[in-house]
Amino acid sequence: FNTMLAAKKKVVLIEGENIVRENYKLIIDSSSQFHVAGAFTNSDSFPWLQDIKPDIILVDVVQRTGSVEAIRQIKKGLPKVEILVLSINEDSELVFNALKNGAIGYVSKVSNRNDVMGALEETLKGGAPMNTNIARRVIRELDVHNRAVMGKKEAEVLVLLSNGNTQSQIAEKLTISRDEVKFVINQIYRILHTAADASN
Repeated sequence: FNTMLAAKKKVVLIEGENIVRENYKLIIDSSSQFHVAGAFTNSDSFPWLQDIKPDIILVDVVQRTGSVEAIRQIKKGLPKVEILVLSINEDSELVFNALKNGAIGYVSKVSNRNDVMGALEETLKGGAPMNTNIARRVIRELDVHNRAVMGKKEAEVLVLLSNGNTQSQIAEKLTISRDEVKFVINQIYRILHTAADASN
């Protein structure tokens, strides 16, 4: 049993609502790839994160005024950890600020089991979810025509996303694989993080 657990990727939950937190824990612990190595009510859990060394953190940022800054601190202390935002409204200012400051994607609180596991698996493979509204926000935030800021492929994917194209449609239009599209979206988030770090 311990060997099986050690083979699973470690996920930490930071969620203030007990019902939501326990629901996610049940979903994640029932999978063959992941297990919940820690579940906390707020972002003050940082000292324990250093000991747990999770692979992925799911953090609720809605109405948590210190969560965005906590994400920045977590990424400084654990640069290899991937952070996904938990939110009811994925297009909120708070969610975008979390994405700017180190999160690599988001999971809606109303997601079903398949969506939750899909987001975790995609993150593990180096992908990152991004919808049309977030893509438009990134375009407003960054100069996509400045090649010192963003490469041609990243700019093309971002513009297509902002116009409402799915990942499959983008792959077809750019004649690349869907996995490559996922990787490019991940790179776009990292460019966003770098730009945010430079402005702080």
